[in-house]
Amino acid sequence: MQSAPPFVWSNENLIVADSAATATQAPIDKIVPWYPPDARAHGVEAAFVTAVIIDTLGRAELPSVSFVGTVPTAFARVVCAFYEAARFTPVRDGGSAKRVLNVHPWTFGLTGGEWEHKTIDERPVRERLLREGPAGAIEQIEPLPHCGAF
Repeated sequence: MQSAPPFVWSNENLIVADSAATATQAPIDKIVPWYPPDARAHGVEAAFVTAVIIDTLGRAELPSVSFVGTVPTAFARVVCAFYEAARFTPVRDGGSAKRVLNVHPWTFGLTGGEWEHKTIDERPVRERLLREGPAGAIEQIEPLPHCGAF
């Protein structure tokens, strides 16, 4: 059995989502990641941001899933599983589907915990990547931890 070819970072036909309103925020099938049972049992919470390329068919390019900041391994694994299963509405520009670099906030909070009823602000990350443009954004996220590293 042949292995998959290595992931090639490319900014070709890539647009950077300019806001949550134009981004492919919610999956089509409304799936959500589960809370890691061991983390819940030990009262561990997490809040972090991901940058991910969604392809022209609405699938995450899994090797592109980039974790901005510190993320506990258990949470990274459930988010990677989410992206592997999720399908998003493709972004269209000028009548054709485009690859889009999107930024998603992730908050796993527990009742009475620091992150209960709060969300992490992903806007600074989105704004920085937007300022950089597709090529600069790729340079920013390529060295970050990705799915497959956890």
